Amino acid sequence: MTAKISVMVPVYNSKNYLRECLDSIFSQDYDNFEVVVSDDASTDGGQEILKEYAMAHKNMVLLLNEKNLGITDNCDQALQSCDGDYIVLFAGDDVMLPGKLSMQVSFMELHPDVAISYHSVEIFNSDTNTVLGYTSSTPADETNNTVDIITKMGIDGSMSIMSRSSMVPKDIYKTDVKYISDWLFQIEVSLAGRVVMLPGVWCKYRKYGANNGKDLSRYLHEFEEVIDYVKAKYSDNVELMTACNVGLARFLAGEAFRNIAGGHKQQARSNLKRAIELDKKPVYMLAYLFSFVPLRGAQLDQLKYRLKKILSKMGLL
Repeated sequence: MTAKISVMVPVYNSKNYLRECLDSIFSQDYDNFEVVVSDDASTDGGQEILKEYAMAHKNMVLLLNEKNLGITDNCDQALQSCDGDYIVLFAGDDVMLPGKLSMQVSFMELHPDVAISYHSVEIFNSDTNTVLGYTSSTPADETNNTVDIITKMGIDGSMSIMSRSSMVPKDIYKTDVKYISDWLFQIEVSLAGRVVMLPGVWCKYRKYGANNGKDLSRYLHEFEEVIDYVKAKYSDNVELMTACNVGLARFLAGEAFRNIAGGHKQQARSNLKRAIELDKKPVYMLAYLFSFVPLRGAQLDQLKYRLKKILSKMGLL
């Protein structure tokens, strides 16, 4: 019998994109899969669409929450209902390209030591249907192990991930990590086996409205909580301890660059001092010194432009 895949789709107010998302999954050329949809008390009428699809597809498991659980608890609910040999992470506004499931599961079946496989993802503007770029498009962007996942703050394009169920802890979603639990998921699973990037582009990530940016600043406390959690759990692993320091320093530096661009130099210096204590990169030290230079008008605009490019290269935009 062929291996079973569970496509995990946590949903919240994605009515306008649900049909395209679900059609892209159900039209895959792989036979043995289930789609586990957990709707977190959506208020946009999307639940009626989900009920329609559940009636039409026997391999769809539909969970409808009566009250909003939040991202992490909703993901946990979906995970607990998955019984496949492999788990694919997805969302109600993502698009799966033809052949993804068969391609990915074939590789995983041939390589039993792989815990996570992933691939490049097309990023597109939903309003204009224009391609904005691709994740992991250069060797420097690739994520090949747990250290990379920590220092680069996760695999870019989590909807590309297929994980081996036997390597996914059932309690992997910590309820006190409300928004960035996918990062902790990747860290924990990657410790059980290899992480491999596969060739090709097999998914599309949609940007629209409030989903059009990557504002990580409001999650600072959670980044620190995840780092502290990993440090406490794997305190005897020197490599992971170093990676945690590098990863947190990178995030703090990204915050500092945003602070400088926004004119909040005191906060920028505080974040950069912490970053330097964790990882003495010359760029952090130069940025700290630069934060004392007074800038106005065109100079400030030019600085904002350059900082935006730096943040983009760091994966923080």
